[in-house]
Amino acid sequence: MRSRPRQLPWLLLLPAAVAGCIENGFTPPGGGKPEDDKPMIEVFPTALDFTSLALGESSVLPLTIRNIGLAPLTVAGAQISGTSAFTLPVEPDVVLEPGTEIDLDVAFSPVNPEDAGSLSILSDDPTAPTTGVPLTGGALVGELIVLPNPLDFGEVPLGCSQSKSVHVQNVGEVSLTIDTIVPLGDDFGATWDFTLPLVLAPGEQLDVPLTYYPDDLLPDDGEVWITSDAIVGLTIARQRGSGTTDSTVADEWWQGNGPWAQTDIVFYVDQSGSMLDDQERLRANFTRFISILEELDLDYQIMVVTDEDGCHNEAIIDADTADASGVFSRAVEGPYGRWTEAGLSLVTQALENTEAGGCNEGFLRDDAKTTAVMVSDEVEQSRQSWDVYVARMRGYAPSIGITSIVGDVPSGCATADPGTGYVEATLATGGAFLSICNEDWSSYFETIASLSALGQTDTFVLTSEPDPTTLVVHVDGAPVTTGWAFDATWNAIRFEPLSVPEPGVQVQAWYDIEADCEE
Repeated sequence: MRSRPRQLPWLLLLPAAVAGCIENGFTPPGGGKPEDDKPMIEVFPTALDFTSLALGESSVLPLTIRNIGLAPLTVAGAQISGTSAFTLPVEPDVVLEPGTEIDLDVAFSPVNPEDAGSLSILSDDPTAPTTGVPLTGGALVGELIVLPNPLDFGEVPLGCSQSKSVHVQNVGEVSLTIDTIVPLGDDFGATWDFTLPLVLAPGEQLDVPLTYYPDDLLPDDGEVWITSDAIVGLTIARQRGSGTTDSTVADEWWQGNGPWAQTDIVFYVDQSGSMLDDQERLRANFTRFISILEELDLDYQIMVVTDEDGCHNEAIIDADTADASGVFSRAVEGPYGRWTEAGLSLVTQALENTEAGGCNEGFLRDDAKTTAVMVSDEVEQSRQSWDVYVARMRGYAPSIGITSIVGDVPSGCATADPGTGYVEATLATGGAFLSICNEDWSSYFETIASLSALGQTDTFVLTSEPDPTTLVVHVDGAPVTTGWAFDATWNAIRFEPLSVPEPGVQVQAWYDIEADCEE
């Protein structure tokens, strides 16, 4: 049914004298001064944000279309783009006399955890023939993550097996049901003592024991398929490992070879609605961050990316940028697309855009340390696993270190989901994990600046599962028995703050592989 136009109250008082009022500078409410004999459209509100709903539910919000001009306005239709979650029960097709308005209903039924679209209203307003209204909403859904992904067994002696667990967690807002868990791959298996189907409440996690038993010396790859009634019905976790005839492993690493004179720093900032307070913490600490970089005498470049095209927001900031704090502040709350929570994908695209002709041309310098700072309160949601993007980033920036300001792993906190994907990328590149759950971020920027100058890390990930009692660590050729500990969660050696190896030195570890072997 077509809405009946309503007369706007302010125009009821304006009979034939309207032209005279216009000549005397009268401006109608809600718009600029209309031109003689021209229609003028006004739409209110300027955006519609729907409350999140369960799948299958729907809601309607009204939009008001007004003619604040001096000639009849023809509203000839409307179009919705972006997603099928938003629809128009009735398309507008009406002529609005000056001073009248109609209500247009917009319906929403969620399709994705986050839906975004745009409503375009078509009219004969000569200055605005198309009026756009952003539309946002989302679904209350169950959502599964798997940590770690991929699960790396490293080397396992032939004739032996090794067991590890993956953590499966519901990071969605409603309960979900896991129907099946299927390990795939000739040398991979699984055993568990729970019964399927199994319901996971929001935030609840499940440990799934997996086993690897190599039968040759070739690398093995497998998968675990988990089906559920989450909005993405199939969750796939990767597994890998290889057989060996030697149960002793020697790992070695080189500490970051700073100090660096130049640094190129890219910030990725999640644009989800829940990130507003975190964006403000970034702004509040940026001036101090610049001061630290200058104290370290670093020749710095900084850019912020938020959209999936990977192009920097505002300007690339350096020592000559006027009002750098203002530029950064505006850049932090920038444009975003459908994949705003796929941070590794966005930063990879940003680095690829530094080539000649790209929108970030000139950002990467040959003799500079590259740092990526990932800021998100969600799990990493790129289409491929974290290691794929790390490899692509290193192709453009071999020195890259990824620092993550994300939720605690594996359980997250009240304000953030666990930063799965980001933390693994951080450990693999010698960056720092900084908890987004903390309110005080003042020390975070000292850490980021230090990593940008020296490239040091306190964490060295082992290639295989050790028997911790056999671990022997050397730094710069000398045995070290204190100042470090084995971190079983990340299968890594972690040094205490005062014992972190100096830039450029070699770190070595010897150990026996922990496995179940046939007698």
